Amino acid sequence: MKSTGALCSGYFREQAEDDVKKQILEVRWSTHRPEQQAAEVLKSLERNYDWLHWAVMVHPPVACWKEAVDGKEETEEQSSCPSLEHFISVFSEVSNSNVVACHRDTPSSLDKARIHQLIVDLEWKIPNPPPEIYAAIEEDPGKAKLYLANRMLKKLQEGLGTNVAIYVVPGKMEMKCNFPPASYYQYEYKHRLASGTVCVFG
Repeated sequence: MKSTGALCSGYFREQAEDDVKKQILEVRWSTHRPEQQAAEVLKSLERNYDWLHWAVMVHPPVACWKEAVDGKEETEEQSSCPSLEHFISVFSEVSNSNVVACHRDTPSSLDKARIHQLIVDLEWKIPNPPPEIYAAIEEDPGKAKLYLANRMLKKLQEGLGTNVAIYVVPGKMEMKCNFPPASYYQYEYKHRLASGTVCVFG
């Protein structure tokens, strides 16, 4: 039964990913702003998979977290990319952006006060990176965004556990969703090193 469930899950993900790609090709992305792009993809997913709740995020392409510092082995500061168990990610060459869809069957309410406190604490308490990483960041300020987004993701995962889906990008992001208001949280954080956007889904 487990193998059958895994096959069904894999098939669903493939179909949903194909639908997102098709929507990207059909929409005149060059004339749509990111929030409009997110809304168009959300409509398509709602129509084809109405038994699920969806959130669609559109943001500029970013490197994998572990590429934040070139030539270094993966450390606590350089973990792998975020888990994509609840996410489908597609790159749009037309708009040069990432389109990421989060899906949940039965969203749960979030403790938004706790999430906000965790993020605010992280904004002020994340320490400066080790000297070798700081040197790389000084050479390429863009790496500061990747470093901070990775730290933010890891600390939120530790603080919130596995019952929520967390997505962090090192920059601005537009999001449209049909989640109940109590089941999602979006926040643009600002740190002395860089800024970024967090989305949490229950």
